Amino acid sequence: AWGDATKMMAPGFRLCERMAETDMQYYLCATGLFNSIEILAHDSKYGLTELLKDPFALCNKEPLKHREACYSNMLPVHFEEFGGDFDKILAYINNKMIDKNEPAVDGKNINQQVVIGTMFEFIRLHNRDTDYVKAGIDVCRRQPSDDYEPCVEGLSGGHLKYGAPGIEYEQNLAFCNDPYLTEIEQNACYRYFLTHLDINYNPEKVENICRMAEPMYREKYCSTRHL
Repeated sequence: AWGDATKMMAPGFRLCERMAETDMQYYLCATGLFNSIEILAHDSKYGLTELLKDPFALCNKEPLKHREACYSNMLPVHFEEFGGDFDKILAYINNKMIDKNEPAVDGKNINQQVVIGTMFEFIRLHNRDTDYVKAGIDVCRRQPSDDYEPCVEGLSGGHLKYGAPGIEYEQNLAFCNDPYLTEIEQNACYRYFLTHLDINYNPEKVENICRMAEPMYREKYCSTRHL
């Protein structure tokens, strides 16, 4: 099956079908398969190097339930292809992705979720730059209206994913409160930040962090059990 990504992944998907009990479990299983294909594409002996030229071509041929996992796990190819130029990466996503408005596994649509995941990587690469807030927000302001707020949410979520362990929230709070952000951007930042705290922290810590947030956003996005 070397040279045919679909055939290479077929046994894995059969295993996913047998093992997964929820859509999220199936999605996570699928991400592992596409991540493996992306890695193997860099080694010519597997016959997958064509994927490096247009990785979403594979994703667009996959069944709908595989596409989100495929798009998200082909992102590393884009960072290499476009040299970390996030405007070009996001333009590729918009130009090549099909079924953008189909629901993603977390309730957003697929396009929004992939944009969010892309901007996580902006934080990984740039959160130590002195001007990273302005640079990241400026990228988002140049995007189409449908991508604008998900782009800001991705910057916010990137702090939770790549921040200093245990204190990720500190830089995230500072980012959301930065005066360079407009009210719309601050709202998007807090929306992602406060609704995803449970991933990183126990309930007591979540409550403490919620109390540090601006009151209007705390009331909107922290559940009553955290107030």
